[in-house]
Amino acid sequence: GVEVRGGNGLEFLAILDSRLRDNGDDGIDVDQYDYISEDSRVVFVQVLVSGSEILGNEQEGILLQNADSLTVVDAVINENGHGGIDVEHLHNIALRGVVVKNNARTGLSVQAVRANVTVADSIFDSNGIEYDDGERYERSGVHLWLSDQAIFSNTVSSQNHVDGFSLYAVQFLEMTDVDALENENDGFQIQKGSDEEYDPEDNIAPYESKVIFTRVRACGNGNDGIEFFVRHDDDDGSGNGRLRFSPLSGVVSCDNGDFDFELHGGGNLTFAPSSSQIIAGSCRESDDELSSGCRDDDLFDVCGDDVCQPRVVLTNDGILLN
Repeated sequence: GVEVRGGNGLEFLAILDSRLRDNGDDGIDVDQYDYISEDSRVVFVQVLVSGSEILGNEQEGILLQNADSLTVVDAVINENGHGGIDVEHLHNIALRGVVVKNNARTGLSVQAVRANVTVADSIFDSNGIEYDDGERYERSGVHLWLSDQAIFSNTVSSQNHVDGFSLYAVQFLEMTDVDALENENDGFQIQKGSDEEYDPEDNIAPYESKVIFTRVRACGNGNDGIEFFVRHDDDDGSGNGRLRFSPLSGVVSCDNGDFDFELHGGGNLTFAPSSSQIIAGSCRESDDELSSGCRDDDLFDVCGDDVCQPRVVLTNDGILLN
């Protein structure tokens, strides 16, 4: 549909109130960088997609291979033959009022190392349904890999082929008013990567991942509601572990097919709860190296009948998203 590649000097690309559909490749494909020298290049193009529909393209809806930033506002990205939004190398991505549904692979995939991700007022639904091969993250609602920071608010990820949210080695993760509902595998799968994967040459050092949940619900998923995976070789020697989970008010994990919380991998996970309890029906520890968890009887309240009602996603502009 729109392809931007090579050349020097492009600083801004805006696609406004457009309809890109049924193209033989990607709806939007940006691979833009400036050469500093033969062996050095820099990316600084900022991409804005606003008020647009990106539908039924044979490959990705939006593919960003190289750019500085991507902002998507009030857009529909549905029924593309690969992923909805696939980001490989950039610094910042912001989505607001975006519906990403029925794409053959992941709704939103960000594999840009050290990226900052912000998602608000958005829906990721029924993605990955037609894709049975490849890794599990290729069939989820949202997948992040080695992001510096990710902040989600007023967002739903539902009925995706594998996980609602597949989050790998995100340094700081904050979820507020977020639902993961009726996904075929986990609602949230949160992994802390192994130290062996961090490369000092890329300025990536081992760190403690911090996760903050406020009014987050994981309900009706086929496997676990919220699954943490921390490898045993991530122990920092203090006994506190390198993944710290802070559930604040209104954290619910109920009616899931396997466990509402599952904590495994052999490493240390630290709960830092407030006075608010988590509502959950079941919890499982597959290893004994948790700083605190399922053994804490004061941490969990029992699920009730009305804790998993669907969330209404209303944008700041008063638009009700379906």
